Amino acid sequence: MRVLTAMYTMRKGGAYDRFIMMVEALLERGVEVHCLSLSPMPIDHPCFHSHRVFFPGTRPDGAMAKGAVFLFFPWVSLLLGWRQKIDVFIAFGILYAFLFAMAKCTLRSPMVTFVRGDFITSFREIPILPLSKRIIRVMSYVGLLASDRVAVVNEGLGRAVRDILGTKKEGRVILLPNNVLSLSGEVLDRGAIRRRYGIPETAKVLITAGILNRGKNVEILLKALRILDSNELLLIVAGDGPSKATLEEMARKWELGNRVFFLGWLSQRELWSLFSASDLYVHPSEGEGMPNAMLEALGSGLPCIGSKVPGVVDILRDEELLFKPSDEQALAERIAHILSTSDSYVDVKNQCEERAKRFAFDWKDKVSQIVTEGFSLEGVT
Repeated sequence: MRVLTAMYTMRKGGAYDRFIMMVEALLERGVEVHCLSLSPMPIDHPCFHSHRVFFPGTRPDGAMAKGAVFLFFPWVSLLLGWRQKIDVFIAFGILYAFLFAMAKCTLRSPMVTFVRGDFITSFREIPILPLSKRIIRVMSYVGLLASDRVAVVNEGLGRAVRDILGTKKEGRVILLPNNVLSLSGEVLDRGAIRRRYGIPETAKVLITAGILNRGKNVEILLKALRILDSNELLLIVAGDGPSKATLEEMARKWELGNRVFFLGWLSQRELWSLFSASDLYVHPSEGEGMPNAMLEALGSGLPCIGSKVPGVVDILRDEELLFKPSDEQALAERIAHILSTSDSYVDVKNQCEERAKRFAFDWKDKVSQIVTEGFSLEGVT
């Protein structure tokens, strides 16, 4: 089986990690994978073929690059689909479903689309006029309507996609949540990692991780920390992004500098070591598909709370573990309550352990099934 997928550039973040996992899953099953992009793909395998579209700019993730993607990818995917005799198009996001729609319909090949989140969030850092948002939504509808199979990451997206497609056909819309990831190998113990970062053993440590942009809403976590005026309560922020400088300035302005650690991107081993040194993972995002960082925290045994938005709600469910992403006072009270007594902390930890069990499955195997089952498996070993 030959498939064509696309990822215009690779960056840090859970969505890109999942894309790599998807490609690896298909390669492990013997599928020949062709990938359309603007930048190099970090995959070295005899069955993986990278097709780079020349882009003269120095930033393959900026507004000009996205314009080039809209202009060239539909035509290049049509050419590649024809020349490489592609059996299945794989759109890892509604954007790519729209870009593949012309090639898919012209060549009459099936398309599987993975819906990871709201289409608009791909453009969060670029000013978009209301008219442009409507155009983007039309594009997302076209991409979905062209899809033969749609895998959604949370239940809310599933309902939205079914409303758009207007179909109850079994198997066309499939729920595929992210799974709990576990790290193989040794991580640093709590005491060692705290000593490395100068964190007192008696301190209570909050941690959050991910791309730092407006949608991740880390600002509300800084506001909650400001309300909880205690030098014994610290915050670790792991990740980077366009909002990092603004968040650092907020921390200085509110005199939180000695209580907040901005650590940038970390290796998985280092992040898991920090989970072992922390007391509570907090995910304050305004919108999510299904956050990988939270699932990693759950997998490490760290208690978690998160904002009441689709994706996070799918993971945590329990009201005690959720908060409104716009209410810093409620967040501060929730944190204070959980950390106030050992009984309340153990109760939350037990709830999180039960939730983690529901997301312990072989994600790669599920992805392979969604892409290949029901389509031709010729050439697959």
